[in-house]
Amino acid sequence: MSGRRAPAALRGTGHHGLVLGAAGLAVLLAATVLAALVALTDHAVEGGVQRRLARDPEAVVDVSGPYRPRDAGELDRLVRAAVDRTFDDVPHHTWSALRVPASRSTQLTVTEADGRPRDDASVSLVALQETRRHARLVAGRWPRTAGGGGIVETALSDVFAGELALRPGDELRVQPNSGRQIRIRVAGLYRVGDRSPAVWANLSTIFGTPDSVALVPRRALTSTPGLAKDAGTLWLGVPDTGGLRLGDIGPLRARADGFGGSDVSLSVFRGTPPTTKLVVASTLDNALDDLTTPIAVARAGLYIPATLLAALAAAALVLTARQLAEHRRPELALLAARGAGTSRLAWATAVQWAVVAVPAGLAAPFLAGPLLRLLDGAGLIPG
Repeated sequence: MSGRRAPAALRGTGHHGLVLGAAGLAVLLAATVLAALVALTDHAVEGGVQRRLARDPEAVVDVSGPYRPRDAGELDRLVRAAVDRTFDDVPHHTWSALRVPASRSTQLTVTEADGRPRDDASVSLVALQETRRHARLVAGRWPRTAGGGGIVETALSDVFAGELALRPGDELRVQPNSGRQIRIRVAGLYRVGDRSPAVWANLSTIFGTPDSVALVPRRALTSTPGLAKDAGTLWLGVPDTGGLRLGDIGPLRARADGFGGSDVSLSVFRGTPPTTKLVVASTLDNALDDLTTPIAVARAGLYIPATLLAALAAAALVLTARQLAEHRRPELALLAARGAGTSRLAWATAVQWAVVAVPAGLAAPFLAGPLLRLLDGAGLIPG
């Protein structure tokens, strides 16, 4: 029993296998390179956005309020949950800190160990979560909880210590808003470098620099009455920029804008009576909004080569089509002499093109990944 015959348009492809094969290869090559170039363009733009945002001191969501030992754990859970809802599935970190004084418009006055006041210097005491991720120790050691003799150990920035001519082991005194002076011993010196710019920008005063931030252990701060009484607590939500995708920017910007300045009884406490006064601020939406123009410019610059390549691919396909038309001219003339109409001839040509072009076009996106990995392995893709 004989099988069903293929349509006439498909049966004719065997006579032009070489030309159609060349056309299919041209489509496959052009579509694969275009798909790879588009993917590479988005990757390059995304990498630039990630690097820019990682250096932006405004890329942060800030929740702050007075320090209250009572229910501190529950409050921490509620705030972190609110920040998580703001970022949704965008990778991020929420860092907690205690700061003395609580107000970012003031700092503590400094007195040298011999009792001489330093009118040219002031300092903020900060207990920062996972300090070693945000700063690098360059001298001495990190402060310990128990300094002994009522002394609070601290780590100063190397810049600030140099201005005060202090070294590890030296002492100074700070004056909180209430109570007597607190003795501070320098345990070590740290350097920020380019780490966590958004975190440090929100730990320093609104008119100063992060250099005047003195790092202390959290327990030492909370167990010293003169410091704990004037401490402010804050949570800083910053994106993990390495996991940020271009498609995340718009939705995240909208959520951050809605969270900043929101009613904390709804956004944090979820309709229950607030247990403490909190202030929610966000500059993350501004930082993300500032990326709009650089993204557009970068995409425009990178899409120009893709457009030129697409034009060259189209020209190559036109030439291939002309070659196929020349190759099929006798066949088309014979079909026309046998009574084939224009629509039938056009349909036959379209089917023959579809037989090679459609599979090649569908396969191209799947071949773009291996092509990029091959180029990357050869060292032809920087970064």
